[in-house]
Amino acid sequence: MIQSPQSFVVSQECQKVAWQNGYRRALGEADGWARYGSTTAKGTVWFAAAGPEGPWFLALDHDGIVEDLNLPEADMPGPGLVRYAYPNLTTLYAVMPRVYQLGVTLPDGPLEEFRAAVENLPKSTEAACSTRWRASIPRDRGQPFHAKVGSRSTG
Repeated sequence: MIQSPQSFVVSQECQKVAWQNGYRRALGEADGWARYGSTTAKGTVWFAAAGPEGPWFLALDHDGIVEDLNLPEADMPGPGLVRYAYPNLTTLYAVMPRVYQLGVTLPDGPLEEFRAAVENLPKSTEAACSTRWRASIPRDRGQPFHAKVGSRSTG
């Protein structure tokens, strides 16, 4: 069903749809699926095709994008969380701006969960507490405490 390895034409079309929609990090091809990432959008996209005339396939691995797209899934094996089928490149190109837009704007789930989990934890380290403690020691005659250690008193 999927052309593997991808022919020159299929490979070039996959690269074009990825690059024109913000996914410019080529991450290789496996089992006929060309994988791309973005420096600005979350998630990874994979593209494949049965041949130069289609059908064309898209796979996604970001839960939020999948949920918000709310498109019918293709019942086929492949990478990512879900796969979608498109009869031609025009329909694939039509969905890609929305995929990128969601990838840029949706929160990064694990990072947001981590931030929520540590929100109420102490904001300082043991070293910072020690520094504040030393700074709170009373100073005599304008000299810090450590300057008096080992010196003889003249008074």
